[in-house]
Amino acid sequence: MTEDRSVPGPVRVLALASVALLLGSSLRVLYRIVDVSGDPSQLVLTVGVTLVAATAVARYVGPRLAVVLGLVLLGGGLSWHLQQLPNDPTLGYLLADTAAYMTGKSVLEILNADLWALGFAPAPVFVAWYAAVRRRYDIAVASGGAALGFLVLSGDAGTVTALLGVVGAAAALGLGDLDRTGGDLFAAERVAVVLALMVVVALSVSLVPGGAAQTFDPSFDYPGSESSTDEPTARNLETSLVSNSNSVQLQGAISLSSKKRFTVRASEQTYWRVGAYDRYTGDGWLRTGETRAYDGRLRSPAGETRTITQEFTLEGPLRAVPAAWKPTAVSGDVANRTRITSLGGFRPTSQLTAGTNYTVRSEVLDADPRTLRQSGTNYSDRIEDRYLQVPASTPDRVGTLAANVTADAETPYDKAAQVERYLETQKNYSLDVTRPEGDVADAFLYEMDAGYCTYFASTMVVMLRTQGVPARVAVGYTPGEQVDENEYLVRGLQSHMWVEVYFPEQGWVRFDPTPAGPRRAAENAEVQSTTLSNETNTPIPGQIAANNATTPTPRETEPNATTAGSDVQRTPRMATPYSDDEAFDPSKGRGSRSASSSSWVR
Repeated sequence: MTEDRSVPGPVRVLALASVALLLGSSLRVLYRIVDVSGDPSQLVLTVGVTLVAATAVARYVGPRLAVVLGLVLLGGGLSWHLQQLPNDPTLGYLLADTAAYMTGKSVLEILNADLWALGFAPAPVFVAWYAAVRRRYDIAVASGGAALGFLVLSGDAGTVTALLGVVGAAAALGLGDLDRTGGDLFAAERVAVVLALMVVVALSVSLVPGGAAQTFDPSFDYPGSESSTDEPTARNLETSLVSNSNSVQLQGAISLSSKKRFTVRASEQTYWRVGAYDRYTGDGWLRTGETRAYDGRLRSPAGETRTITQEFTLEGPLRAVPAAWKPTAVSGDVANRTRITSLGGFRPTSQLTAGTNYTVRSEVLDADPRTLRQSGTNYSDRIEDRYLQVPASTPDRVGTLAANVTADAETPYDKAAQVERYLETQKNYSLDVTRPEGDVADAFLYEMDAGYCTYFASTMVVMLRTQGVPARVAVGYTPGEQVDENEYLVRGLQSHMWVEVYFPEQGWVRFDPTPAGPRRAAENAEVQSTTLSNETNTPIPGQIAANNATTPTPRETEPNATTAGSDVQRTPRMATPYSDDEAFDPSKGRGSRSASSSSWVR
């Protein structure tokens, strides 16, 4: 008596479930991508429609034609995504970009990552499910496995997700063979035992202690390495921030490094900015977009500016080009080894060595609170799409609290000032924290009493974005220790993260919600410890850059604002505008635009 194959048996159901597990592994990653950068309900709808279409087509179309249809879907989906990009990419660019994603570059670094995921998903889902319905499990595994493999290579699929996909693929092949040959549940149980052994072995290997993954340190001398003298039990703050990579992950307990990084001669003190990040993932930050070669032409801020010339000398190896914002020209040893990020900062093509000298000319924007309040909310679509993004899974209570904090604010400037003040006064500063689970901003607001700069800055940006105020985080170094007139020594412990808020017709303005006093005390304690233990002729810790800064104009919203003389090492808490992808210090008064303002970033 032959089996009625129109009625799915247990083996058939398990085989289909295995294909679903394989597809689900990839879709889990794609859902995460769309959740961070767009609306995940669109992905759910797209996948649902594709599954229905694949099931229907399986009744009438042969495997070869189905594969061709899948390739058409893939080509059409990715072409649709490319049409949404702001610039038309060349073939060489596309090939280089694809190679980069297959060697560890996250898909989330794509400018329109949600559109990429929506264009990518239908093809493997269609082919894999079509093949499973037709009992061509080999084709189903090939299609689903290729999609998962790409996401593994890009680093977006983690160990657990990849393991689930491998189990699904192996089960689909084993159970699928039994389904095709009429095997029974007893044979299926043997397949299940093999799969269970695969899972146990894979989990055992993944749990074996190995070399802990480290984010890139500017000097390649990260905590825990053989050459490092930093405390190995806590990740170094500079290591997690000023790597100039395309991502920053928020950490738990962290330490400070007193190693000398560079000296800089400049007519005034400021923050020495390394880079910025625009995409918030819930547990860290990514910089989207691509770099371009430096050709000597960088755009100045939109408003009135003053020129600052800085001369840098590296005290040790560094893979960053710190500069006052907004840099418009660089010369010296690094000029031919510098690329420009999509957010307008410098990025060297290779590690810079001790003794490297370079000069930067920066156009620093001048503005005052009245000007910033009058700048309005006429944001371009590009600014809104990029700098109002928060993951769809961000808890609503984050936006609710932000709305309460800014309830009486009439302008974006006032909203920024009030959120800044709220975090500065309601949260304590500490390097000894436990990294929270889930959304970092939500956890910092509702579960944590203290944190350090990455927590303060990240939370402020998310709060502002929920209120329609474009913002991003920036990383770099605070001014450092004054060692001579107009000369500053900057150490690793002065690495920092702060906030930049966008104002139309002005640009990006710096805010810093991290409590200055406790942060400065932690820095000074580390310098004092190093001085007493193994250094001589070290500048007195209290003799830091801002002691010589001019007295800033207190913000109108802060009648008790301190001056730079008493709030050492902290640039004026007022703001700092750049242009679309640029920042400034409004405390210095208005200046005149220099001749360099006619150059543009393209």
